[in-house]
Amino acid sequence: MHEPLITRAFSNFNCSQERWDSCLGCMACKCDLIIHKFMLGLYCNWLEELLYGLGGTRDSLPGQFLKVPARACAIITPLPILPIFAHRSSNNKMRDDDVPCCEPEFWLFMIICFVLVAAAGLASGLALGLLSFSQIDLEVLIKAGQPHERKNAAKIVHIVKNQHLLLCTLLIGKSLAMEALPIFLDSILPTWAAILISVTLEMTFAEVLPQAVCARYGLSFGAKLSTLVRLLLLVLFPIAYPISRLLDWLLGKEHSALLRRAELKTLVDLHGDGAGKGGELTHHETTIIAGALDLTQKTAKDAMTAICETFTLDINSKLDKHTMSLVMSKGHSRIPVYSGSPKTIIGLILTVGSLNPVGS
Repeated sequence: MHEPLITRAFSNFNCSQERWDSCLGCMACKCDLIIHKFMLGLYCNWLEELLYGLGGTRDSLPGQFLKVPARACAIITPLPILPIFAHRSSNNKMRDDDVPCCEPEFWLFMIICFVLVAAAGLASGLALGLLSFSQIDLEVLIKAGQPHERKNAAKIVHIVKNQHLLLCTLLIGKSLAMEALPIFLDSILPTWAAILISVTLEMTFAEVLPQAVCARYGLSFGAKLSTLVRLLLLVLFPIAYPISRLLDWLLGKEHSALLRRAELKTLVDLHGDGAGKGGELTHHETTIIAGALDLTQKTAKDAMTAICETFTLDINSKLDKHTMSLVMSKGHSRIPVYSGSPKTIIGLILTVGSLNPVGS
């Protein structure tokens, strides 16, 4: 009569089929559960009294635990919190390394877990935020940035100088925190719950959120934690330094962040107001800068204007009002003067201060 009920109860607890069979054959000695009394109180106080009436006992167990006989499993196994806070072993006793709920050691382990998640998040965010800046970027900010940018860049410029050492230090610190988290969680939770919760916490609070924040506020975030980073560099130096030297040997110590001439010209164009990206340079300014960058590659032929396309004046032309208006409309500072043929240039006229129009 009770077999279907008990079978359903152990199905909710995710027991194996072999476990169900052994439990149904000898429930009293093999299928007792050990559950935190505090978690039962989350539902109702009378449930604890009911379990006591069904044979629950706390003999030889810590004060926060209750031993529930097999015949009461059908009552408590449907509770969603049970699979997380019920501790079991092959002999139905608490494991030696289990930490009782709500006791000082339990809360200490909880605090340690939060600290480990925070440490992993800081290391992950700092790795992205600090290593996104090169020495050139920081030197530019120190010399030409806003006042707060200059201050922040000055704090981290020496930290970022050895990028491989910084990378190894932060990754080692992050790995230590992330590997230690499941160990402490396993002492207060079942193994499967410790793994599931640790993966969720690490993905959310040690990867996604820190990197999303530091990708945007990496400079200020790194400057505020520069003292902590220096301390971490000092503590992990014996481990991180040999690895960083190996990376220096394999990949090279310096990673150039300077732009080639063509790249710099494109960068200037993107900073123009006509590019639509919020740049402050006018079209005239970008043209001048781009022209200056091209000077070393230009010849006189590239810079000249064909004689057939130039505006010239005959030596016998009268500088009347019509001619002056024509000269001024061209906007040139100098006008070539020819004699006989436009190809026979004999001189230049300065258009500013040299031309005094005569009567038409």
